Amino acid sequence: MLWVKNYLMVIRLIQVVDKFINNLATGLLTLLIMSSEYKVIHLFENPDLIIMKINPKEFPLATETWDMYHWLYFDKLSGCLLKLWFHSSDSSTEIEERYFEQGYLKFSETEATFIEKFNSSQHKLVNYSRRPVSPEVQELIDGYLKQPMG
Repeated sequence: MLWVKNYLMVIRLIQVVDKFINNLATGLLTLLIMSSEYKVIHLFENPDLIIMKINPKEFPLATETWDMYHWLYFDKLSGCLLKLWFHSSDSSTEIEERYFEQGYLKFSETEATFIEKFNSSQHKLVNYSRRPVSPEVQELIDGYLKQPMG
C-alpha cells in the first residue's frame, strides 16, 4: 500500500513539474516574440511621465528612415499615450536634443528635461535607457504597436 502512495506522489510531482516547464516555456516564447517586434532606444521616466524612442522592427518598406523610429509620450496620471511628432535633432558630446511638434527634449546619459510646447510645462526625467524595460512599459509598447499605423 505504501508503494501506491509513493507512486501517486511521484505522478503528482511530475504533473507539477510539467506544468511549471510549460508555463516557463510559454513565458520565454512570449518574451522572445515581444522583444523581436521592437527595440527600445531611449527611455526617460519620472513618477508622472514616460518618454521613449522605439524602433519597431517591422515597418513598411516605403517608410522614410526618419520615420522608422517612434517617440512615445505616456502620461501616467491620465493614462494617455501619444506619439510625439519628430521634427529635428541636435547633439554634442554631452547633450542630445530632440524637437517635436509637441515640445522639446534635452537629455544626457543620466537625465532629461521635456518642455511642452503648448503650456511650457517642464518635466525632469531620469534616463533609464540602459536598464531592462519593465513589464508595464512592454505592455504600453505592445498596445501601441497593435494599433493601425498611419
